[in-house]
Amino acid sequence: MTKELSLGSTLILIYIIGYLGYIIFKKIKIPAAGIAGSLAANAAVSLLGVNFAELPAFINVLFQISIGIIVGSQFSKERNKHIKALALPSLLAAFWAVAVGLVLGFLLYILADIDIGTAFFAAAPGGMSEMSALAIMYGFDVPTVVLLQFLRIVMVYLSIPLVVSYFAKKSNGSTKIVLNKDNVVNPECEEKSYPLMFTIFIGAVAGFLAWKINIPGGAIVGSLVTVGACKALGVRLKAMPKKHISIYQIGLGASLGLAFTPEIASSISGMIGIIVLFSFLTVLNGIILGVIMHKKFDIDLTTSLLACAMAGVSQMSAIALEMDADSVVVSVIQTIRLTSILLIFPSIALYIIG
Repeated sequence: MTKELSLGSTLILIYIIGYLGYIIFKKIKIPAAGIAGSLAANAAVSLLGVNFAELPAFINVLFQISIGIIVGSQFSKERNKHIKALALPSLLAAFWAVAVGLVLGFLLYILADIDIGTAFFAAAPGGMSEMSALAIMYGFDVPTVVLLQFLRIVMVYLSIPLVVSYFAKKSNGSTKIVLNKDNVVNPECEEKSYPLMFTIFIGAVAGFLAWKINIPGGAIVGSLVTVGACKALGVRLKAMPKKHISIYQIGLGASLGLAFTPEIASSISGMIGIIVLFSFLTVLNGIILGVIMHKKFDIDLTTSLLACAMAGVSQMSAIALEMDADSVVVSVIQTIRLTSILLIFPSIALYIIG
């Protein structure tokens, strides 16, 4: 086995690899090139057996806090009306996610040689780390939960941006968001705003505290909600620019790509048919719900597809920023969906298991 790289060498190397993946994906016009390209490139190198150092949790937390601050900066006093209107769509997304987790859990239990508890927690469209922690708590098969959660997330990141791009082209761009016009920065207001460092400080402290006290998706939720609430109340926080979003996307993609080890690959080979079916149904459910939300609540299609994708808050918010969707809508719906899964799903699953 090769010697493990130092943390410094690992960070430099995964960013170089991630950036090359980003450039290649951007060149061939694959959407969300930052996350998808970095994920694919780092996963490929990791599969070759390069012994990267394990990334400390705080590094991923920093990426999530940064994205939370950027998304929170998109809130404004004028948008309060739009945010309040998201109550019903968010509840629908939450109910749908819980139902999908239960149905796919039963299907996984029937088709795969795993116990029903493991099947439920592997199928639930919650966060990979959160569902794995719950699996440990209740004594289920943690490696299987981690594997299926990981593959679900990868499939969503690689497929949903392509689906969104396809629908956008098919509708001649009519799926592009228009509500972001509310967020066009007024130069006069920007001059009277607090310095950017003040925005970063508030978001960083809130995100770190929320992460430390184990709030679901704490790092991004804490920074996003705090900065967003300040902006919505009229506090003149300077908006964190979106132009550097690719830096954080490459980091998020790389951290996920490193998890794709040779051990993971060998585990996949034994249940490839089930994994493909499971991943396909998860992605399909997000698309169906996104189309329903688009038609029922008049949310533009790009935004509704990203908001309903069964993946993480930080990653889908980052993709929304890049694809010119309404990142506020995406982050609000994704946050409520994730929180509902973590608060409601375990109780229902454990009751069914008996």
